[in-house]
Amino acid sequence: QYGAALSWIPTSTVSVGKELSENEREAAQRLQDDPRIMAALFGQQTVRLAEDVAAGPLLRDRWRRDSDDLLGAAGNAVVSAALHIYLAGYRDGVPAAVLEKLRRQFLPESIRYNPNVPAFAEALKWACTPVFGFSSLLVAERNNRYRPCRQLAYWLVNQPDRPRISDAIWKAVLEL
Repeated sequence: QYGAALSWIPTSTVSVGKELSENEREAAQRLQDDPRIMAALFGQQTVRLAEDVAAGPLLRDRWRRDSDDLLGAAGNAVVSAALHIYLAGYRDGVPAAVLEKLRRQFLPESIRYNPNVPAFAEALKWACTPVFGFSSLLVAERNNRYRPCRQLAYWLVNQPDRPRISDAIWKAVLEL
């Protein structure tokens, strides 16, 4: 309906390089308090800058949207467990066994005890599958540990209505 009316609006394309230019690196040095900037500066990111920018909304959408099917709900429960641990202040990779133990509390009540909910291994694989070739919701680390993707974790931390951390999460963090 609005397509014809809006067709006169000028548009422009912004090219985002895969890596920071020398000028961008110099400007970024002034923002050393931001861990995302420091990761980009020192190559600690798992994806390139343009991919990082593009992936954020796609990852948030997948985390919210795909819980309509059993595999998506099971995968999102694993991701949610990792995110809650991150929200509690733990920034290292979380052992898979801890995520497996905590995931049930993040399943929707309607399927929490459904015998057809996929096994943890399937849910973990779903959570670690890249979205459109970009980042995955969970990032595998050494020693069978996983952490939530940076884009999703940073976004959730900055939400004014971020979820409350349960006692089970606090207990798990204290035991890590």
